[in-house]
Amino acid sequence: MNGQRTNTARITLGAGKDFLSVADSWIVAAATSRHLTIVTYEVSAKSAKSKVKIPDAAEALGVPCIDPRRMCRNGKIVVG
Repeated sequence: MNGQRTNTARITLGAGKDFLSVADSWIVAAATSRHLTIVTYEVSAKSAKSKVKIPDAAEALGVPCIDPRRMCRNGKIVVG
């Protein structure tokens, strides 16, 4: 990493495996590869060691993550 130090959360091996075995990991992967913003009601839990939350995984990969209310306020939704 070119001598740069990363600030990554320490999680249990089980938490990492659990995250990779559910759709959450696919959501984050798709958003990463397509440069998308993830919209979820899930909230960050950086101090949790036994569960990886979507916002934390997204942040680690530089993917924007917002809640649905913020998406609506930002005007990024069109109905009708």
